[in-house]
Amino acid sequence: MSLTCRAIAPESTKPVWNEISRRGQGSTFFHTPVWSEILTDVFPHWVSTPLAMEFSDENAVIIPFLKRSVRFTGFGYAESLLPGVYGGPIFSKTPSVEHWELIWHALAHLTNFVVIGNPFLRWRTLLPFERRSLFTQTLELGTDFDRIKRNFSKGHRANIKTAKNSGLEIDIAQSIEDIRAYYVAYENSLARWGKNAGGFYPFDLFVRLFSHPAYGESIRLWIVRDNKHIIAGGWFFYHNDQATYWHSAVMAEFMNKFPMHLLLDAVIKDACQRDKRWFDFCPSGGLKGVEGFKRGFGAQAIGFWAYRNLDVFGRAFRLYRYMGEHYLRKSFL
Repeated sequence: MSLTCRAIAPESTKPVWNEISRRGQGSTFFHTPVWSEILTDVFPHWVSTPLAMEFSDENAVIIPFLKRSVRFTGFGYAESLLPGVYGGPIFSKTPSVEHWELIWHALAHLTNFVVIGNPFLRWRTLLPFERRSLFTQTLELGTDFDRIKRNFSKGHRANIKTAKNSGLEIDIAQSIEDIRAYYVAYENSLARWGKNAGGFYPFDLFVRLFSHPAYGESIRLWIVRDNKHIIAGGWFFYHNDQATYWHSAVMAEFMNKFPMHLLLDAVIKDACQRDKRWFDFCPSGGLKGVEGFKRGFGAQAIGFWAYRNLDVFGRAFRLYRYMGEHYLRKSFL
């Protein structure tokens, strides 16, 4: 009997999504309902519209699309997942080639979508859509942090020692004042990055992350203090066997104290103590210096694919977002 599938009713999607994101094949923090809820709270133009299907062999799949529509035009655009993070299918059980082919058949009936892949679930087939090769950098962990640290580059180890000797302190952000101080460092970083800057996330996004009930457990803002002042920090997410390094910022005048070297040393050690298997540095947007920085911690590249199927209106919308971010220097999510 050949494999078949059917759509899961919208009212039944949320419990299935919760279950698959907790235990499913390939799930990352970005695949969880938590991430989509935070984004749709901060960016109300976007609506969570996950594609949910169940198969005749009792497997099930979720693609956590976020969709944006333009009123009175009939135009709709969906992405899995914003803002340029891992998306694509996650399954309740290990998928076969047949499962993948049924997913691609369902997607073939859609237009104006982007599916960003997932390095933690390799796709068994290639879609007949426009595709782009991407990669992240990951570190396979274990309980022996000292072994892992021996694989840091000599320069990184020296910089960590310098940071410790300079009296820098590592902490978890505990107040809205800490979030404001981090945002100042982020604005400082944007000015330094200039034309290479991307994202332009509003302050409200960081406030929403901090105020979420998951903060402190699956969401953390680690910060670096110098004489009690926040000079750097980074957002890290924890899900299943992964610790994920999503976003960071450093005040330019303190870079010679190597705060991010010290911070990552502490966070990687903490991930080992929390029995995480993977420390994911996330993609670097093609910035060679950032890639080299991550490589200095022993991170290895893992490739994956991003697909898109866009008509002329979809391409115009993508161009609108790109121009808005790169020339008006603000978020156009």
